[in-house]
Amino acid sequence: FDGERGLAVGAYGAILASDDGGVRWQVARAKDVSVALLGASIRNGRCLAVGQGGAMVVSDDCRQWQSLAPVTEARLMAVSLNRHQLAVAVGAFGTVLRSHDNGHHWEALSLDWMQLNPDGFEPHLYDVHVADDGLITLVGEAGLVLRSADGANWQVLHHGGPSLFGLSVAGSRAVAVGQAGMVLASDDGGNTWRTQTTCTSDLLTGVW
Repeated sequence: FDGERGLAVGAYGAILASDDGGVRWQVARAKDVSVALLGASIRNGRCLAVGQGGAMVVSDDCRQWQSLAPVTEARLMAVSLNRHQLAVAVGAFGTVLRSHDNGHHWEALSLDWMQLNPDGFEPHLYDVHVADDGLITLVGEAGLVLRSADGANWQVLHHGGPSLFGLSVAGSRAVAVGQAGMVLASDDGGNTWRTQTTCTSDLLTGVW
């Protein structure tokens, strides 16, 4: 959601949009997209969605959707768009894509995983947040939390433990969730993280 406007995506290219806080939903679909859409973002009336096989769809009004030529064949798990047209999508095997025009054109970012991941492999990345100041935060396998201000230089903020699948950042508060009931929390915008005690060992896949 962005204010009263909401977006939901799912199996077989399904897209739903709401203008009234989720009371009513309209069905939309991008032409020639039949794979599952796994992540979506809405900002300033513009919408993005990503999914299986590198699928990417974009809309400037969240009604009429355009399917883009894939930049990658990797499964894309999540996408985030800020109010200044900067978007970042993340996915399997360390895939990170960036757009400077609300998701119409994309470039692949090259991360040095031998330096960023102490376990020495390209981790699956499951969620991402792009702040309005351009700060990028992403989460993934083995409790990995990464941050970058420019998409070129990255800092490891957390590593180790269960994989993280969901991320939410609102002002100075940030929360990430994952396997085995894992919840990480931050009160300084994601600079430092602490483990929160939960009442479950279930898999947590999303947080808001």
